[in-house]
Amino acid sequence: MNLKTIFRIAVITEWVLIVLALVARVVFRQDLPPLAQQYEAERQARDLTVHETVCLWGASLLLPVSIASSVGLLFFKRWARPLYFAVSLIFPILLLYEGPALAVPISTVIDKLSLIDSGFIIGVMWFSALASEFKRASPSSSQRAD
Repeated sequence: MNLKTIFRIAVITEWVLIVLALVARVVFRQDLPPLAQQYEAERQARDLTVHETVCLWGASLLLPVSIASSVGLLFFKRWARPLYFAVSLIFPILLLYEGPALAVPISTVIDKLSLIDSGFIIGVMWFSALASEFKRASPSSSQRAD
């Protein structure tokens, strides 16, 4: 399996992991202790705080950008690398505004796997032979990374 294929699998895997983590949060929510379930119910019943609103708006604006950057990475578009890197930095910063959040262990494990995958993607797209795939094609460069 060549590096381009592995890279594309990693990009797709990241989205699969994100979806799985969200599904796990919903499906296994009832596995939280009763006090934690009560906290979550109260949190959902109240109005959003300013910080939570900032987080929600930021995530809503970044989601299409994140999808676009991932699609760009799949096709080795030059603009996708810095865009993906920026989104990878901004999303965790937005989570700081979310406040305390409860999660079941399985969703946390899947979230961590997604972060590891994201780190792998960043490392490969900037620091491997595949980095040349994202540069503009010049008439003199006919070498492509496998």
